[in-house]
Amino acid sequence: MKKSRTMGLALVLCSALLTGFASQVQAADPDTQTQTIHTEVTTKGTEWNGKRHSATSDWTTFTVPAGHVIVQNEVKTVWKSRAGSENRVDIEFDDYVEIVPGTGIKQPRTIRVRSHARSPRHDRGARGWTKADVIFRQVKVR
Repeated sequence: MKKSRTMGLALVLCSALLTGFASQVQAADPDTQTQTIHTEVTTKGTEWNGKRHSATSDWTTFTVPAGHVIVQNEVKTVWKSRAGSENRVDIEFDDYVEIVPGTGIKQPRTIRVRSHARSPRHDRGARGWTKADVIFRQVKVR
């Protein structure tokens, strides 16, 4: 009898510890994911006569799975590195779906990203570049 009582007490303590631990751990929301698109481009160097060069990367396209959308107003550009006289990241959205039927409120399912750079003024031989991450959240439409 003493052995079963000890095991029962151990199970109660273990259960209490696990319950307390589980309440402190926040589970990730399976309906929300953060995605990152990296984009970069590098130009040729500015020529000795002062002629500068521009470069634009190809588009990188990402489409979220059916039943999901991109939260458009939360998209962020994080600059990793840039040089030259012009740097930009272009972001386009497409494939809009209505997220609340009958309201006209829409969010995109597709995002396109590209980068642009131009070599610097007055710095012969120097190249321009743009390196950035575009971070966005995709959520499941309920």
